[in-house]
Amino acid sequence: MKSLEDIMGFYNLKGEDIKGHNPISADERARILQRTLDKAALIKNPKKAHRKRLIMLAAACITIFALGAVSFAATTLNGSLLNFFHPEGQNETDLLNSLGTIIDKQVTENGLTIDVKEAVGDSNAVYVLFDLIGPKNMPLDQEQYAFVSQFVDIDNYFSLHHGSGYSFQCLEDSNPKDNIKPMMLSFSSSERLAGRNMTFRFKDFSRYKTEEELKGRPESFEGTPGDENDVYNILIPGNWEITFPLNYRDNTAVYKLNKRLEYHHISLKVKEVRLSPISISMTLNTFSEVRSDDIHDAPLIIHMKNGETINADEGSRGTNTSTFKIVVDAQFNKIVNPAEIKSIEYCGTILPIKW
Repeated sequence: MKSLEDIMGFYNLKGEDIKGHNPISADERARILQRTLDKAALIKNPKKAHRKRLIMLAAACITIFALGAVSFAATTLNGSLLNFFHPEGQNETDLLNSLGTIIDKQVTENGLTIDVKEAVGDSNAVYVLFDLIGPKNMPLDQEQYAFVSQFVDIDNYFSLHHGSGYSFQCLEDSNPKDNIKPMMLSFSSSERLAGRNMTFRFKDFSRYKTEEELKGRPESFEGTPGDENDVYNILIPGNWEITFPLNYRDNTAVYKLNKRLEYHHISLKVKEVRLSPISISMTLNTFSEVRSDDIHDAPLIIHMKNGETINADEGSRGTNTSTFKIVVDAQFNKIVNPAEIKSIEYCGTILPIKW
């Protein structure tokens, strides 16, 4: 077992899958570690991937990021990615295709291939579809697979205080008895992702041990990878590294604000809101030093015109702080049509966005 930060990426622990540069308390670290170990050792019926669909962005009062010299050809996405987002009708399928990019890059080590197929994303979030392809005589028929250690890196991260978080999930498999397992990476960042290069670095392809196999394991004990106290059974040892471009079309809507608000006696100023059908990200200024824990639970609610409310805590959420600056991001657990948004509420204050 590696460090807590190494294994957290495998499990989508809501509110805890963001990696920043600020230390966490010993109590908080112990709590997150215990939740991580519980998931690693005891998951029997992991959650299935959320079905998502994309809807056209509203055109009024928005600024679209330009991607310079990058050109975009017509894209036809793989059926697995379309099924993941579950577009309704040809219009939404065409929109999803326009937001995606074909990657088609592979790396093979000891008979296991990582086949990175496609990506769909916005300014601060991206979904990457890839297949694990085992040897022909090795069916990948387990519900969950993992690597003993994994890193996802983005090139040209100039800021010393950027934050990012990610999770992997096995997708529904149309042929669970073959040697191919479809996977999805969900990645979010406090910095812009579109146009960057992403790198996977994986070590030792494994499956999680069953509850029976973990009987007698010391509680809260971090074993050495491959030994009897580790939560992994290593199936194929080795190292896999692959780099690929995130050249998808970024249709993020950007709203410039200058709104002051208060949260638990902390003075904040919202400077920018970035919105897409799959996520929301905000940049705020502070007037004093603020830790991520101080602001992470501040309520962020989307009010829809039909009366529905969407709480950002229901999806994956992260907070990154640096000197007098905060970046808050949240990936929705459902697709949000910006044209149907009535208002966005943060820290109990309705943000003055003109729709």
